[in-house]
Amino acid sequence: MKRILVFLTSLLLFVGCGDDKNQAAQIVVDPGFSNYVNAFTSGVVSNSDNIKVVLLQPIQSAKVGEPLSESLFSFEPEIEGQAYWVDQQTIEFRPHSKLKSGQAYKATFQLEKLLEVTEPFKNMVFGFMVMHQNLTVNFQGIKPTDLKNFSKQEVFGTVRTSDVVSPIELESCFKAKQEGKSLNIIWTHKTGSKSHGYTITNVVRGEKEKFIDLSWNGENIG
Repeated sequence: MKRILVFLTSLLLFVGCGDDKNQAAQIVVDPGFSNYVNAFTSGVVSNSDNIKVVLLQPIQSAKVGEPLSESLFSFEPEIEGQAYWVDQQTIEFRPHSKLKSGQAYKATFQLEKLLEVTEPFKNMVFGFMVMHQNLTVNFQGIKPTDLKNFSKQEVFGTVRTSDVVSPIELESCFKAKQEGKSLNIIWTHKTGSKSHGYTITNVVRGEKEKFIDLSWNGENIG
């Protein structure tokens, strides 16, 4: 559980955040595959990325835009999804749901189902890793909701994620309270953006020091 404490009088801010290092799955692919494969997914990827293999030469029988009838990909751990021809050289596996953050995957691509190859090149094994999901919470300021009544305030700021996250999942991570009373949080999101705005409403500012407790738990987003 992470937490921000915003003091309304002194405007002190305490922020906690994680700092994880991303390491991709290290699988060495035989250089001989370069005679058949031009490129493939590797390294660190987003949780919303598809997995691709680009062949060196086009497959004339490829039906671009259509799903493949044969299963060419397998993964450890398992990923449910469907492979499609993007063009006559590119096959793209599209997961049915987001990949697990921080997870390393081992992929096997059955090249032998597309091309005549010798024994060592029938199956290409490669690896990739999904980046860790981290939250960075920034406090930007406090403003009155009514210039004639400074007892009513709003606290606002931004949340930045290291990877794509759905608005609903992100919002479920956060809670705001003042003196034990829950406060409403209004969010602004942009499609595909990793930056999100928050505004905590109904904040009361009195003569004595008060504070807002903004807490979050990132388990819901990995």
